Amino acid sequence: MRTEAFNIFTEKQLEAIKLIIRKGGWGDTDMEFGENGACNYAYGYFTNMGKSKEFSGILSGISKTIKASGTTAIKMCSDWWEDGSGDMVFFNMDFLECEPEELKEWANK
Repeated sequence: MRTEAFNIFTEKQLEAIKLIIRKGGWGDTDMEFGENGACNYAYGYFTNMGKSKEFSGILSGISKTIKASGTTAIKMCSDWWEDGSGDMVFFNMDFLECEPEELKEWANK
C-alpha cells in the first residue's frame, strides 16, 4: 500500500481520515480522479459520522489539502446523493495499490 499518499495531511486530518475508513464504509465504484478522464477502482466512505464543528472543520481542511496538492489518491464529494443526506470521500485504490481491507488495516494502526 502506498501510504506516502497520506503525507500531505496533518495529524488531526489523518486521525479523521482513519475514523472515516473504520466507521464509514460504503462500497466500491469507478471514479475519475484528476483530469485525464480515466476511471479508477475506488472505494467510498461516508464522512457524516461526526456532527461537531471541530470535525466539520477538519473535513474542510482535508478537502482544501486535497485540492491544493492535486493528489489523485483521494477525492471528496459533498452531498453525494444531492439530497443533503451525506458527504463522501473516495480513495483511488489503483493509485494506493491496495484493497479496502488493507486500507482498513492501515486505519486501525
